[in-house]
Amino acid sequence: QEQNSVPSVVNPMIINGCLQTNELEYHILYTPLPESSKFIILFRDPADWLWASWNFWIDKHLDKNPPVDHDWATPGHHYRSPELFHELIASQGAIRTA
Repeated sequence: QEQNSVPSVVNPMIINGCLQTNELEYHILYTPLPESSKFIILFRDPADWLWASWNFWIDKHLDKNPPVDHDWATPGHHYRSPELFHELIASQGAIRTA
């Protein structure tokens, strides 16, 4: 009986993480890739992604500097609420500083 086999891939590169659009553009433009490269890019629902992103990262126009050396929003240091998020979105960029 003949078995179907899947060819093995030597040293596959798997990237799992959050990419900012400017980082993605940089890597596409300046990183040489083999012609056989294939990508699977998954996107979240834009509204869910925006809410999660705002809760995770600091807003350099609105927040004070983080207590440690990273750009993550810190509970108790950076204020986050659904109401503030709604006001920021509804203002269409008019609210820029605290």
